[in-house]
Amino acid sequence: MRGIPENLYRRALNAGQGHIFYWWSDLAEENRWALLRQTSHIDFDLLEGVGRRIINSETEDFSRLKPAECMDLEGDKRLMAKKIGEQAIQNGEVCSLILAGGQGSRLGYNSPKGTYPIGPVSGKSLFEWFAQKIQFISHKFEAPRQIPLLIMTSDTTDVDTKSFFQKNNFFDLREEAVYFIKQGLLPAIDFHGKLLMDSKYHICESPDGHGGVIKALGNSGLLDNMASQGIQYIFIHNVDNCLVKVCDPAFLGHHIDMGADFSLKGLPKRTVDETLGTIVEANGKIKIVEYSDTPGNIANLKNEKGQLVFENGSINTYLIRVDFVQRLYRDSSPLPIHCMQKKILVIDSTADVHDPQEPNGFKLETKLFDVLEYTDKTCVVKANRNEEFSPLKSNEGPESYTDVLRDLQALFFGWLERSGINIPKGKVERIEISPLFAIDLDTFRERVNAIGKASFIKLINQQIKEYGQIRL
Repeated sequence: MRGIPENLYRRALNAGQGHIFYWWSDLAEENRWALLRQTSHIDFDLLEGVGRRIINSETEDFSRLKPAECMDLEGDKRLMAKKIGEQAIQNGEVCSLILAGGQGSRLGYNSPKGTYPIGPVSGKSLFEWFAQKIQFISHKFEAPRQIPLLIMTSDTTDVDTKSFFQKNNFFDLREEAVYFIKQGLLPAIDFHGKLLMDSKYHICESPDGHGGVIKALGNSGLLDNMASQGIQYIFIHNVDNCLVKVCDPAFLGHHIDMGADFSLKGLPKRTVDETLGTIVEANGKIKIVEYSDTPGNIANLKNEKGQLVFENGSINTYLIRVDFVQRLYRDSSPLPIHCMQKKILVIDSTADVHDPQEPNGFKLETKLFDVLEYTDKTCVVKANRNEEFSPLKSNEGPESYTDVLRDLQALFFGWLERSGINIPKGKVERIEISPLFAIDLDTFRERVNAIGKASFIKLINQQIKEYGQIRL
């Protein structure tokens, strides 16, 4: 077709995707260039493979899988791991990365999810909450410089996220130690594997999932930057989990002690349908099966005690070695494509816009946990749900802010009670303990002891009397 590079046109035709040029003769010159630029980045071989999987209804073979155990780090083992992890932080060997590509649309909030106000009293955003955890840990363990904070954004969150940090003076973090990387895009397809269009010159695309962090880190040059700073480990977590133990020293120390390429945290699912990837073992290797890919007969499988056989789920909290990521990026190690049924705004054969009421295709994503295929050593560590996991995903119902607020209050009141400080029920409307004050029970007790228990009780009683709330 005139004006389309022959090689590109043939690749599209051979992959059964020639329809993307259907309106070519109608397009203005700048729109033709836009379509060519977009098309040149599409991996048609990958699309063919995904299409075959869809048509053939290929699914995971669960007969070869068995449940994987999550290791409890307790007692002396935990103390030893914690000491190793603290030393690594003190040596400046770790950075923290937030997966922050999502908008808050499911929360009824039209901004990046990381800007959502999470503080029970202060209204601090998720981003500020995590930034203050980094400040605390950097100071507590005497890191030679502030622990670097990396934030992976998407096309929809990048500009607003950067602006949010700038307007808030980077939450008192060193600006030069905060890095933004943007994940890539993957095209959307219909149920027959055909590319979907949302205009005559634009193919539907969406963020490429958290597996895109490998390419985003490599393309940005940050992998080499981190290595040059002596950073050996990347702690990775979701933006929507305010309870995450950022750069958890015990988790980090265990990862280092075991010489793992990749470590992850998991916990028993509350219910069969909790949206956690299932942690399994296949051919001697750890693997995570996405909850949406797990057949009901497998998800509901129970043992003689009535417990779920495949009970442990991933909370998307990881540690990964920098040199392992460098190898994955250098070797262009492929990650499998996950197909997510979605309602996708498209144009039809007459170029009219169609806003479907039911799913009409697949958005494609890659998942970071699929790098497990390339690991030589993997560790799975059990997380404490009450202290480490409370995702914010919905406007109402399960995993809404109501649930997150309940979990934060339970955590903070628990710290008080376990430190011998009892607050009569109903006397306090809300409590907030800033990550700058303490990040866990141990550091909370240290702060109380430093202030003096009697002085501390006097301080919070004064706050209760004046405000009906506690804010530390």
